[in-house]
Amino acid sequence: MTDFARMADAGNGRTAASVVVLSYNSRERIDTALRSLRAQRFDQPFEVIVVDSGEDGSADYVRAAYPEVRVVRSGTRLWPGAARNRGLREARGACVAFLSDDSAARPDWLRRRVELHRRGFDLVGGAVVNGTARSPVGTAGYLLEYSAVLPSERILSEQIPPHSLSYSLAGLAQGGEFPEDTRTGEDTIFNERLLRAGRTLALDPDIQIAHGNPTRLRAYFRHHYLHGRGLMQCADRQADRAACPHI
Repeated sequence: MTDFARMADAGNGRTAASVVVLSYNSRERIDTALRSLRAQRFDQPFEVIVVDSGEDGSADYVRAAYPEVRVVRSGTRLWPGAARNRGLREARGACVAFLSDDSAARPDWLRRRVELHRRGFDLVGGAVVNGTARSPVGTAGYLLEYSAVLPSERILSEQIPPHSLSYSLAGLAQGGEFPEDTRTGEDTIFNERLLRAGRTLALDPDIQIAHGNPTRLRAYFRHHYLHGRGLMQCADRQADRAACPHI
């Protein structure tokens, strides 16, 4: 039985939700995520876990500025899959959502997710809006990377597989762990695995985060080079390329 299966067995009496924030050298941007979580309009207990493996003092800063947040610190660099798994092992919520350190969640982001999980959906997905709308470079990066998760019911329904998901404990129990050997695409592989296992999915375009995108050309090119290389790693892990539609 996986760690996540044991989480499902112990699901009664848990807090309503866990939000795991992935942090790497995020001192200059993590306020974006944590302030948005402080502003959630959700009247039930939930926890926030920051998994940090950077070298810029983010963990100490979060402990001081956000004492309500639980910080999980790794002295070894964690790629996204390993950071997700580390957060999941610490999570005590009846469902688990993820938020990147440069994204702001809309105030009803968590409430809408929890409501759909409580209606019986294992996987709940939402939309990504442009957090750098005033920057031409940031907007170009947003449209290139997030065109499949625009706030549209039609566009969201066409994702293969869907992204930006939260998970019930039952879904996590069947999915195993996120792959830890890719720099990007770990959620693509994981979500495809769950869909093939028959887990139920709900998509709501009003579940939104505003994502911060690189606004300088050098950072833009570097980000998309690394992202593309990670997606190729993702594709190489599949017997076919159905789980990596962007390749």
